[in-house]
Amino acid sequence: MSRFVKLAGLFGLSIALLLSTTWWIHNSGKALQFGPTTSRGLAKITMLLWPSSIFLMATENSSVLFSLFVSLLAVLLNALLYMLVAYVVGKVYHALV
Repeated sequence: MSRFVKLAGLFGLSIALLLSTTWWIHNSGKALQFGPTTSRGLAKITMLLWPSSIFLMATENSSVLFSLFVSLLAVLLNALLYMLVAYVVGKVYHALV
């Protein structure tokens, strides 16, 4: 596995963890209270940078263990998606150069 693919996976993992933490703090109601416009903008950024976060909709009114499992799955899947995109981009780049 190339260095580029590993770095892309690390970047995807970091993005997902950062956005997950940001939303967790916001939803707890203790800090990071955004207005409706900012919240909508952050939701759009989240869907753009963390596409596997759509799985988190399944955690509505569910147990803590299930929510934790789905969140972990979404974070890991995001890293895998970033690695897959980096692999394809690397193969196309090497084929063209």
